Formats: sequence, structure tokens, C-alpha cells
Amino acid sequence: AAAPAAPAPEEEEERAPAPLRLPRDHVPRHVAFIMDGNARWASARGLAPSIGHERGVEALREVVRCCAAWEIPAMTVFAFSHENWRRSREEVEHLMALLRDCLRDELPTLTKENVRVCVMGDLGMVEDDLRRAVRDAIDATSNNDGLRLCVALSYGGRQDIVAATRAIAAEASAGLLDPSEITERTFAERLPPRGAPP
Repeated sequence: AAAPAAPAPEEEEERAPAPLRLPRDHVPRHVAFIMDGNARWASARGLAPSIGHERGVEALREVVRCCAAWEIPAMTVFAFSHENWRRSREEVEHLMALLRDCLRDELPTLTKENVRVCVMGDLGMVEDDLRRAVRDAIDATSNNDGLRLCVALSYGGRQDIVAATRAIAAEASAGLLDPSEITERTFAERLPPRGAPP
């Protein structure tokens, strides 16, 4: 007997995410994913790191669809850290192109699924074409009120701590904030992604 034909790519994309089997009050308000291990996964299979990164994007695409369908309010994906700039130039260029193409290619789907895109990180370090793709995705989805997808790009937690500390210091020196009233909440309110559920 002949083996069943593999589903066409468009059929794969149309499959609905599995139903969420959690009571609504148990659904997380914010989930985060670190895009890590893709190159190791590829290496263990004798594949180029670029193949691992591409498979990682495929997995991420499915996770975003599930989070949107399950009405999870916010998702953060740590896509490229400050430390990732230490990788080989070839790998960094591939990752930047992959991120750019992913943002452009997925924009119609993100818009259709009511996903709002935000980005945090040092965008001054990335190429102009990726910055444009980021800006286009943010602008095109700014009125969406479904899943808030925050992409951490060229991101390092230390830069956020420094920025939040500077903001608090500036407010205190301007007399807008009493130093004795600074709390963990004061600090958290100045860390990205602002306005996302904890």
C-alpha cells in the first residue's frame, strides 16, 4: 500500500492549535521563551547551525499561534542577546536575516491573529533593514489587542537595569520622586516590556 501523502504546507499552517485543557484562571498571563540550543541541536544531527536556527523559527511560529489561540495576554521571546554578537560573523548575519525575514513574512498572520508586536533591546546595533522590519511590525500591529508579543533583540538585562536606574535618578533629582518612596514596583515600572502582565 502506498504511504499517505504528507500534508501540503498550506494545510500544515491551517491546522488549529490543540485545545487548551486548563481552567481559565490557571492560564498564565505572561510566558517567556529563550531561543537557545538551536545550533547545538543542529550540530548533534550533523547539520549547519543555520538549519537549527530555521527550525527554531518554525517552532516559535507554532508557539505564537498557540498563545494567541489560548488567549494568553503576553509572550516574550528572547531572540538575540547581547552575548550573541560574539558568535561568528556568518552566523550573526544569518540570524539577523532570519529575524528580518520572519518579521516580514509573518506580519500578515500576526495582524490576522490580532497579535501586537513590541521589541526591546539595543536596536542601534542591528542593520537598517532589520530596524525597518521591526518598525513596520510595530506600526502595523499597534492597534491589535490580542496577544502582546515582545521580541527581545540585541537585548541584555544589564542595559535595562542601567536605564531604569538612570530614569529613577533623573526623576529623583528633578524632585518628581522621593528617594525614600522608591520600591521594587518603582523599579519594575521602568523595565521593559512596559505595560505587559507580570
